[in-house]
Amino acid sequence: TDDTDDTVPPPPPPPYDGRGDLCHVLEHEEDRVVVRILKTRKHWGLSRDSDDSDDDSDDDDAPGVLSDEDQGYVEYRKYELEEIADMVVKGNELEATFGRGNATEVREIKFASKEEAQECHGQLMALQTLLQQRATARLQAFRESQQTKTTNETQTKDETGGSTAKSRDIVTTDAVMDENVQLLVEIVSCSNLPIADIKSTDPYVTVFFGTKEVHRTKSIAKTTNPIWTVDNGSLFVLAKTAEEFFKTASGLTFFVKDYDGLSHNETIGKVMISQQDLLTCKGDRIDYPIVPEGDFTKRASRLFPKLTLRVRKAAPRDVTFMKQLLKIKKSSSSATAAEYLEESFVSPKVESVKLFKKESKKGDDGNTLYRIKPRPDPTRPEADTKWMAKETIQTEHVKQSSHWIEAGSGKLGKLYFEVLRCDGLPNKDKGLSMGGQTDAFCAIVYEDAIVNTDVINDELDPRWMPWTQRAFCFHMQHPSSQVLLGVLDYDSSKGMNSHDAIGRVSIDVTNFRGDTDYILTYDLYKSVLNEDRPKVGKITVRLRIEWKNYRDVVMSALRAPTFNYVNVNSKNEFQTTFFVCNGDENVQELNMDALK
Repeated sequence: TDDTDDTVPPPPPPPYDGRGDLCHVLEHEEDRVVVRILKTRKHWGLSRDSDDSDDDSDDDDAPGVLSDEDQGYVEYRKYELEEIADMVVKGNELEATFGRGNATEVREIKFASKEEAQECHGQLMALQTLLQQRATARLQAFRESQQTKTTNETQTKDETGGSTAKSRDIVTTDAVMDENVQLLVEIVSCSNLPIADIKSTDPYVTVFFGTKEVHRTKSIAKTTNPIWTVDNGSLFVLAKTAEEFFKTASGLTFFVKDYDGLSHNETIGKVMISQQDLLTCKGDRIDYPIVPEGDFTKRASRLFPKLTLRVRKAAPRDVTFMKQLLKIKKSSSSATAAEYLEESFVSPKVESVKLFKKESKKGDDGNTLYRIKPRPDPTRPEADTKWMAKETIQTEHVKQSSHWIEAGSGKLGKLYFEVLRCDGLPNKDKGLSMGGQTDAFCAIVYEDAIVNTDVINDELDPRWMPWTQRAFCFHMQHPSSQVLLGVLDYDSSKGMNSHDAIGRVSIDVTNFRGDTDYILTYDLYKSVLNEDRPKVGKITVRLRIEWKNYRDVVMSALRAPTFNYVNVNSKNEFQTTFFVCNGDENVQELNMDALK
């Protein structure tokens, strides 16, 4: 539903005309079923007579206006039939899951009566059955063609003396059923894309086989004519059994999207290629027109954007090459991460958050459940860790961390350091126009390493869960090096604003025993020099030290720690690190305040 102008009520939606079974409409094999959800069209400004056709600029400018029979309504959502699942009729409502991949949502669509809801459910089920029958027919035709091809090859060998007539009888349908369909797909480029941001577009492509994502390229910044290479994800192999390949109704769907680091990524348009077309491709470069979606429909009307692809049957050497390429990328990624950590800076990890997102809800037992931030455990079912009671959160967040980041270049031993929680932080976002609370993250400086935790949005008592970026393994250079820890409020703006400092603490690890787990709580302060400094909250950490050789520890303690110089990439990162090391004051500055 949507707000409308009360003075000009929209006409009622077209009534159900009782045409019965809609399956007869799908006359051609390539016909697709698209389900549209409409919403009431907004009426801007003064109303006018609908018969006045002298000036139709309002209709032309309104996005998503439909045909005359749907006047008064605009397209709100549009789904392929295979994107609709789990349909259940509840009274005069039809509940179903819409979407594909991770972008699914459960919606309840209301009808005028229970009979109409049941009729719509029946029509959709009948259409899905028809598409399944067509998929089965395509699979059977493929098997027959493969069997014919195999038989012909066997006969050719027999004529040349390569086999006997008896060997031909071995070729059966069961043998063809086990054959895989392997395609090498190259995403070459896009051309004439509409501008998605203020001045340009940051395009990338996601590829779905049916409703499951099978590939994603990297985004290319600020271009409407992107070209992808092997380095940014142009190649992938689609490997499916014959049953899996022909089970879906749409084959491969390529979504061209615009990457946005601050909000959701917009879909510019899509290209759909059926199974039959994929099998007939021979590796030639083909330009496919991109069908614009949403707000881009009008923007792209005169641009004629295209997606260029190459598709062919994957040879065994192609499969081997892709496996080796994936292995090289993984090893290269690990090497890059290790080198990056040796340079000693890990940025804070922040998740994009929708405004006015629900933070809590009532559970089935009546207890209040809270949304887990910044995300649920990716290794467990989402329903298990997306919402938790307060007692469960307290128990869960102190469990052993599942993901560790190694940093530092020392060889003396290892310091395992985990940030568990903060309590009683001040609200640094109070008074802002968008509301909200402190977006807390922790920055840790240890010897030649600087690391940051995940950002926990809108929490004054944040808890870092075991699967988040909270656990770090520092390679130690000296036994008396201190852990410098700061808590800050994350500022997502790209201007000159720095993250708001909250408090810091210095942890001396000299007297901690080796091979012993410590859970420690410290008060946070902004100032280092002020004796009357106020507390700004508490932080709880867990640490453990493992020495390689105690003799080396004793010998290294006789020497003074070495100075470490660490480079950071921006002024914001420098200011964050400076606060963690020095607090609000610059203790190295020569002035009377520092001397006091």
